[in-house]
Amino acid sequence: MLPTLALVLSLAAPVPKAPVFPLRTDPLPKEYRLADLEDAAVPRGVKGTVSLLAWERIEDDRPHTYTHALLLKKLDKTDKEGNRHSLTLVYCKPDDTDWQHRFINIPPAIPGKKFVYTGDAFHFGYQHYAKPPTDKELTAFLKDVDWTPNLGQELATFLDGTKRVITTKLTGGGFDRDAWKTHFDRDPPVELFPELKKDDKE
Repeated sequence: MLPTLALVLSLAAPVPKAPVFPLRTDPLPKEYRLADLEDAAVPRGVKGTVSLLAWERIEDDRPHTYTHALLLKKLDKTDKEGNRHSLTLVYCKPDDTDWQHRFINIPPAIPGKKFVYTGDAFHFGYQHYAKPPTDKELTAFLKDVDWTPNLGQELATFLDGTKRVITTKLTGGGFDRDAWKTHFDRDPPVELFPELKKDDKE
């Protein structure tokens, strides 16, 4: 009798729910084509598999709107420097017809001082790796390309000297969990993308 009772009780016990993935997984809006992202991923013109790791749409009331995307490209063959992977940041404004790349001028060398190159990620929005980038390397890349938006309100000073409080919002964004598991064998690290955490209501 006791074994039967134990079996009934075990069957009646509630099955624990799988933990809810805490980050948004909204798909990229239909107006953007994956083929265009594949073309924009660095190194361009080199055969490889391109994955969209994450994307975000940021809007403020200046108004200013842009969408940026984090791409990972795995080359079919290792390059001469021993690299097989690359991260690329691209962005697109509403009036753009193509995805744009980050570009910050390299400052001229100062005579008498040692020139220190800030890095490809900071100046051009891409970085090459021999293996899939680690969390530490992802952290450095996201910092160098200014991935994380400053959401909320801040006082902005315009060219004419006027000041106004600007509100910045994240109006879309998400991850491709399958891509992360394919390349990294895990989900994206939540702590690196606090702006993409789901609301409690979601």
